[in-house]
Formats: sequence, structure tokens, C-alpha cells
Amino acid sequence: MTADSILSIPPYKADDQDVVVELNSRFGPDAFTAQSTRTGMPVLWVARERLVEILTFLRNLPRPYVMLYDLHGVDERLRTNVAGVYAVGDITPGLQLAHRSFQQGIFVAEQIAGLSPVAVPEASIPRVTYSSPEVASVGVTEEAAVAEHGADAVVAYEYNLAGNGKSEIIGTGGLVKVVRLKDGPVIGVHLLGDRVGELITEGQLAVAWEAHPEDIAPLIHAHPTQSEALGEAFLALAGKPLHAL
Repeated sequence: MTADSILSIPPYKADDQDVVVELNSRFGPDAFTAQSTRTGMPVLWVARERLVEILTFLRNLPRPYVMLYDLHGVDERLRTNVAGVYAVGDITPGLQLAHRSFQQGIFVAEQIAGLSPVAVPEASIPRVTYSSPEVASVGVTEEAAVAEHGADAVVAYEYNLAGNGKSEIIGTGGLVKVVRLKDGPVIGVHLLGDRVGELITEGQLAVAWEAHPEDIAPLIHAHPTQSEALGEAFLALAGKPLHAL
């Protein structure tokens, strides 16, 4: 069966709705959309190289197992409006990140298995822009924190990578910025500089575990590493600056 012959197949019924397959340039020159003629809503879209494989598989299944749905909306447990059907990855609202997608897949698998997993908030998902220099962040920005909690309740500190030995060795500039609630936990970590994507997991742990800078300050960072810059920021926010004012 070829893609052209699939396009010539008349619309077929599945789950009480007519479904047609057609080219859809919105998703690229070789992308197809399966669309409900009842609602006009797309029910799936695939690239040309997968279209034959996927639709052939679906058409060869016993009819009771062929299920195409008009899905709209997903809740905090990744459940759709159709009972027993979940949504994960780029089709869900929010960050389109590979690590977010497979975390959601693990979450759904554990939920189906009855393990009652804890949902990871969007703010706790690390974000990295792989450029030169790199940009990495987790949690909320200082501006967002001030908008939510008020300026008097938020404290932020920036440490310049010019004072970090390893950053000097690899020839990068940049900064580390840590945001905390006054007398409270770290709620945001933001990094700029080459290789800083490798540091964001420490920031994620601080944010997700609601650690106070005072909890982290006693922990020693190996020298010379770029992680020392995070340590400097935590020390400063704990009132114990080492190589900073």
C-alpha cells in the first residue's frame, strides 16, 4: 500500500465518526492529517514515512480495536476527555521538551499501574537552550516571583562567572542567578555561560525540594568546577559570601 493509494481510500467509520486522511501543509510538505468530518478536528498527524506503517497497522486490526478520538483538553493527571486515554509530550500544553515527554510517559505508566505517582510541576522542569553561551533555568524568574509574592518577599543574587576559575579556564563569561523567598526556599535558578546546562540539575534539586540556601551553603563544591558558582550564590544568599560581596 502506498501513500497515494491510502489517500484514494474512501472515508471510513471509527468510533462513530467519519475519518479522512489528507495532506496538511501546516505540518510540513510531507505530513498528513487524519481528520474527523463530524467535528472538523484533527485526530492525529504523522509524517509521510510513518503514514503507511501506522494506517496499515490500524486497518488490519479487528474493528473493535480501531479507535480514533477527537481529543480536547488534558488535566493535571494527563487524562484526556476520553476515559482511559492519556496525553503526553508535545501534544499537551506547556514546554515541548524531550525530557518532559518521557517523564510524562513514566508518570502515566505508573498511574495506570496504580502507583499514584506525584506530578512534576512545570516550574520544576529544567530548561536548557543549547547555544554558545548556553542558557539554563528552573523555577520562576525574579520578576514572576515579585509579581506573585511582592518585592519585599523576594531576594535574588547574581554571581558573575568572571570569578569562577573553571569558567576562566574554558574561556566563558556569564552568570548564575538564584531567586529565593525571604527567609524561605530557593524558587528559581538561572544560568548563562558555556556548559551551564550541566549544572541545572543542582538547581532543580534545590527548587523541587524547597531547599533554603542555608541548607545548601555547608555543602562543598569541588574546585575548580563551574558548580562553585552555584555554591557562591547559595553562600551569599545564606549571608556567608566567600568570593563575593
